[in-house]
Amino acid sequence: MALENALNELARKGWRVITSTSTEFTGLGGLGTKRHELFFLLERDAVDTGQQAPGGTPSDDGYDASLIPAERFYKDVGNISTILQNAGLVSKQQMNQAREQFARRGGHLADHLIAMGFIDADALRAAIK
Repeated sequence: MALENALNELARKGWRVITSTSTEFTGLGGLGTKRHELFFLLERDAVDTGQQAPGGTPSDDGYDASLIPAERFYKDVGNISTILQNAGLVSKQQMNQAREQFARRGGHLADHLIAMGFIDADALRAAIK
């Protein structure tokens, strides 16, 4: 039951089980003891990694991944940084901060601009139309 609870807790945090396997190890020095182990390969979107404190509140650095829209309508838009800076919606400093998050966490640059509160999804949608 503890294993099921642990996997369910990870699922609530965005993790998915990709595969699992079990194996058996012979004890040290061939003493005849065996140890059984389970291995789980988990994944989650890079944008979710370390961005939010437990309980759904923003992390200490103000990064709130819950603001990122589920439908990432901006994924195929090139030059988001140029579009947003030319429109005056984000400053160069804000863009650089978002790029630092992108380098650390992956995902999409717009994810970080939104999660850091520099632009909201509606303003971004209007800017790229």
